[in-house]
Amino acid sequence: MLREKLTENKGKNISALTGPVTGAVESLWTRFVGDMGSGQLVRYEPYSQAYMVKASELAFGQAAVPKVSLKGADLVCSLGAQFLETWGDVTALAREYAELRTVDHGKRGVHHQFEAKMSMTGASADKVHHAKPGSETLLALALLKEVAAASSHLSAEEKAMVNGMAGVSLADAATATGLKADDLKGVADALAHAKSAVVLPAEALILGDEVIRHHVAVLLLNKALGGIGKHYNYTASKPLERVPGHKPVLDLVAAMNNGQVDVLFIKDANPAYALPPSVGFADALGKVGLSVAFASNLNETSGIADLVIPVHHDLEAWGQVDTYQGLSMLQQPVMTPRWEMKQAEDQLIDLLNDVNSAAIEGNFQAYLKAEWVARHGGNWRDDLKKGGRFEMAESGENLSISGNLPAGYFSDVAAVSAGDHPLVLVDSARFGDGSTANRDWLHELPDTMTGVAWDSWLEVSSHYGHEQGLHNGDMVELSANGQSVKVPVFLCQTTSDKVMTLATGLGQTHLAPRHNRGVNAFTFLNGKLNDAELFSAGPMNAKISKTGEKVKMATFHLPGRGDQANTALSLYEGHDHQYTRDLHQTVAAASLGHGGGHGGGGHHEEMDPNSWFPIHTDKDFYPDRTDTKVYTDREETFYDTYKWELAIDLNKCTGCGSCVTACYAENNIPVVGKDQIVKGREMAWLRINRYLAFADDGHGGHGDVKVGMLPMMCQQCANAPCESVCPSLATYHTKSGLNAMVYNRCVGTRYCSNNCSYKVRRFNWFSFEYEGDQNWQMNPEVTVRSKGVMEKCTFCSHRIRVAGDLAKDKGGIIQDGDVQTACQQACPSHAITFGNYSDKNSEVYKVAHDERAYRALDSHIHTKPGVSYLKRVVLEEEHHG
Repeated sequence: MLREKLTENKGKNISALTGPVTGAVESLWTRFVGDMGSGQLVRYEPYSQAYMVKASELAFGQAAVPKVSLKGADLVCSLGAQFLETWGDVTALAREYAELRTVDHGKRGVHHQFEAKMSMTGASADKVHHAKPGSETLLALALLKEVAAASSHLSAEEKAMVNGMAGVSLADAATATGLKADDLKGVADALAHAKSAVVLPAEALILGDEVIRHHVAVLLLNKALGGIGKHYNYTASKPLERVPGHKPVLDLVAAMNNGQVDVLFIKDANPAYALPPSVGFADALGKVGLSVAFASNLNETSGIADLVIPVHHDLEAWGQVDTYQGLSMLQQPVMTPRWEMKQAEDQLIDLLNDVNSAAIEGNFQAYLKAEWVARHGGNWRDDLKKGGRFEMAESGENLSISGNLPAGYFSDVAAVSAGDHPLVLVDSARFGDGSTANRDWLHELPDTMTGVAWDSWLEVSSHYGHEQGLHNGDMVELSANGQSVKVPVFLCQTTSDKVMTLATGLGQTHLAPRHNRGVNAFTFLNGKLNDAELFSAGPMNAKISKTGEKVKMATFHLPGRGDQANTALSLYEGHDHQYTRDLHQTVAAASLGHGGGHGGGGHHEEMDPNSWFPIHTDKDFYPDRTDTKVYTDREETFYDTYKWELAIDLNKCTGCGSCVTACYAENNIPVVGKDQIVKGREMAWLRINRYLAFADDGHGGHGDVKVGMLPMMCQQCANAPCESVCPSLATYHTKSGLNAMVYNRCVGTRYCSNNCSYKVRRFNWFSFEYEGDQNWQMNPEVTVRSKGVMEKCTFCSHRIRVAGDLAKDKGGIIQDGDVQTACQQACPSHAITFGNYSDKNSEVYKVAHDERAYRALDSHIHTKPGVSYLKRVVLEEEHHG
């Protein structure tokens, strides 16, 4: 039928709407629509960076997106970019950010974050400035004026040009942002005096129609700081042709409405979900002669297409992804195709050969190889083995300001006014544009800042929520931009009174029933293109009204919280410390390097005498295992060869949750769903604890809020409370220092869970069955547990076993670095170290004896944990949480 339709319409408008395809994939799609008729290839990316292309062209004459790097920076000032979550190359930025926070001679880099709702990125900052939404461009211009005046990186001509354009004073910016002019002056001075400062822009979703001018101001500010070429690299940029805007999509919809599109192919795009409702994509699709969706799963767009052709998943397919100049990546199948079908590009080749006699020999793999060799030359197999070509320039040219900027370019910039409590859309780190909303692991992963899973929510400040008589889970009708949705509210003390936020990525209608949840935040996008030719939102004047309904929200149990999402677990220095438990600890940077640290190698540390929690008295459940025989009649003792330990640097950990999801994948942890999480039956072996510290604002409320993140897993205690209460000896201490589980012995009394001081043991209330393709994701090295069995982290003991067997075959022992736990492997900031503590030359031994090292709760209950934490380094006095 499809071949007949294509033959019938050959030479007419046969178009394609895809995701942001590049390389050989784009080449084939372009050839397909060109050979078939007069149609066009339209690429659609909801979060397009076209604004940066236009801003770069205005500022420096470069129509490209620069590669942004924090390498070598000593000060980062983000005007809202969530660069540890969604903005830019988050993995590379997280690693560079970890380097920035490394202490050297009592000093480390500084991070200022401007945002109304504290993000995970803001939680890592040294100072969060709660600026009103819509003031970001004025703020950038005010900082530009201050920095440019004393800059040595601008020529006299450039300085005159910038001073003539940036006419916004700090007082103007203070009024617009709701901040103090002195605080802004402090940030400007810090930028001017930093050795290598970098300023990052605000999120595009919050900027609305000011998106280009804001980015121009930020680029000029980085030019004044000497960051162009070093931190904003245009030599390794993303060129214009790889950054699709939204105007071609709007033009395509207009052609569809006019009946001008005869056949439309769709792949890797979901415009029916992500485009603004006023665009009317669904209605326009109904006016196309034939709509064909290549899909590996149903979504809102494929669900209304005339013909859906199942194709290979990306894990089964070949591909090529080109992003920055010098970075071209090859994609090859990593699994045998599950079903007898082809990938979309093989379907195109077949259609071209049948309908157009294009005579493309072989399949898409052969086409990709030929295109790759023609472009890159060299050895195809070597490139395939490496995963592509990675030849990006580490630094670029220090570009001069172009003459493209008119003299009065910023003259009419004003703060966007959207009421006292505007609605702002935020990019979800878990679901983004909605393409990952069918992933169980991501639904089960709680939001870092709130702990909410399996839902959308309208986040408002606790103060504003109480004023409105709102409570967590109250359903409200949210109205903005002529659209309305019903959504539960969540009150949070890390959000300022200046904003209400709604995250993107949920609200689907065509996925599996368990995934069709939440609300679609793209509903509130403006249907008109902004000056960057993108669909935007910006701060919106919104209204909320209670519906009288209430839902129970699935919130993971952060310590001391229960259903109270914002219980303060730590306080500032000088305030009451009676509730201090010393789980999350910090240390002032200035105190390091002077012998002030205690080190974590031992298990003794001076504690706050005012703490309500007792200090241990060195009473062990068991004798010191170091010299204890494993068996009475044998000579071998505990830890003879190995004692496996793990260390986590809280100065590098950002709370992203990558380790949590990696643990799910590695250890066959079941996803239990919202109803079981509500009952407190989550199964995660590893969680991210979030701690808050409040400063009094002088009016009986909370002013500055500090947030601390702490990954918590089984501590593999040498003095484990769980082991002594197990009636069936299902949990015991191994010779190599692990608190092991024998699942076949467990009778499910849950005594161990009751006695666990860290609450990291999980009980299987059900036997979880995996049907069909879900069985393919099971790790064959790890036992799938059954109902009535306790489970927990064992430091990926199966990986240790494999490494031990390999070492034994070579006649040796496991060397440092031979084993990585799944959480360690997934951590983007390299915050986790794992190894053999019995080897005094191992990295984990060295980290455990760092002056910042401590062991959680050990000073209170003497459990002798096998996990060391390195205190987070702060710029003020130390405190504990």
